Amino acid sequence: MREIKFRAWDKEFKKWSDDPLADAVKDIKFNTDYVWSQFTGKYDIHGTEIYEGDIVRFQRREGEAFIGEIAYIEEYGAYFVIHSGISDNQLYAFSQYEVIGNIFENQELLEDEW
Repeated sequence: MREIKFRAWDKEFKKWSDDPLADAVKDIKFNTDYVWSQFTGKYDIHGTEIYEGDIVRFQRREGEAFIGEIAYIEEYGAYFVIHSGISDNQLYAFSQYEVIGNIFENQELLEDEW
């Protein structure tokens, strides 16, 4: 069975919340103060949990390395890596990835690629 868990980005303080549910009890605006990211159930090559919004490095079979963002695509009901530099937003299913950042703290990693 897949483990269901989340992490939360605190938009006000620009950091990951240590305990967003406990914070929510204190702050009625918790739904708008946080951006929630769900665990994909997968791990990268170093054993790091992969969440929505993570930025990963991956390689295609040809050996060229790319960087993309983990996103949940409702149309397919699955998580994919989105990279706009490859065949017009081609989606890549999970394979061998390395988490190198996330869209909240490391947006510049995608700017060079996209």
